[in-house]
Amino acid sequence: MRFDRQVTRVVGWATCALGLGAAALPAQGRGMMHRDSTTAEVMQVVHQLMVNHDKLRRTVVNLPNGVRTVTESDDPTMVTQIQRHVTMTGAFVAAGHDPNLPMSTPALRGVLQNGKKIVRQAQATAKGMEVVETSDDPATVALLQQHAAEITELVKRGMAAMHGGAMAAAERAPASAPASAPASAPSAMQHMPGMTHQPGMTHEPPTATASARPTRAGQEAFATIAEIVRLLDADPTTDWSKVDLEALRAHLRDMDDVTLRAEVRMTPVEGGAVFDVQGTGRVREAIRRMALSHGATIAPADGFTWSATSTPTGARVTIRATRTDDRTMQSRIRALGFVGMLTLGDHHTVHHLGIANGSMRGSHQHH
Repeated sequence: MRFDRQVTRVVGWATCALGLGAAALPAQGRGMMHRDSTTAEVMQVVHQLMVNHDKLRRTVVNLPNGVRTVTESDDPTMVTQIQRHVTMTGAFVAAGHDPNLPMSTPALRGVLQNGKKIVRQAQATAKGMEVVETSDDPATVALLQQHAAEITELVKRGMAAMHGGAMAAAERAPASAPASAPASAPSAMQHMPGMTHQPGMTHEPPTATASARPTRAGQEAFATIAEIVRLLDADPTTDWSKVDLEALRAHLRDMDDVTLRAEVRMTPVEGGAVFDVQGTGRVREAIRRMALSHGATIAPADGFTWSATSTPTGARVTIRATRTDDRTMQSRIRALGFVGMLTLGDHHTVHHLGIANGSMRGSHQHH
């Protein structure tokens, strides 16, 4: 498929390179936009691409007036995901639709603010997509190239780059880069996508009084919610009418019940193990919510499969190595046990933010 040459008003998280999700429209368009069921679909594609980042390959060429990127894979499933998501992004642009994902960087926001200066061409290749972004504005060209470097970091490191604390490319941006961004763009010193410094926050050495302040919140669930609140406050695209911290609190209670109160019996089987996870009342329901939904977060690159069914007392979870000859994974499954395997993957932080901001409402059936 091929998109007609067009001047775009918005560019998604990686429209200029991979098409990893349309992130945010300029503030003046926010009133007309809302999160809907499309958001969950976008997030699923993003997750699949990130956990399978080692199956992707990417070339970037900085042009005098922009950037050309080619993102491909030898895995037919990943080829479909790449093309699907670039197509979705093109549809968002054409329809003026914003899925309002809670992800952004200073470079991306700068690109969004200069979207009307960008000409976009996207074309499917045999194994992925080629995208060309150009502009007659030198500042916009610099933003496009910086953002392309950020996406390269995502392809190299996957979920670790997304959640490990700022895009390395953004942190390593040359001193001249901030000058090319619009004055209203967030600071380049950004430690998580969408998380920027608040007014008054500085990097001066702390005073004696400040260093004496406690740093522990006193309770882990409280600290988790406090962190989410800070992220929501720092994100100018937050739609407060969708925010639901009670849903997040319910999910954290589920995590607590499953981690500390569920009883687990493991039975080794060929390729891995079967876990009978049991409880009563609230614990039983928490087991079912977490065990049955967790399988959707597992990708082939994880090296194991997860299947779960409800039982009268909770759930039965079967976890097996993807490859029958992978003895290390089989031993790892049995050694880590049910809760240990539940912790694998880097989706939890994104999930918590998604529950709180409403983009993943009902994913664990708390309501």
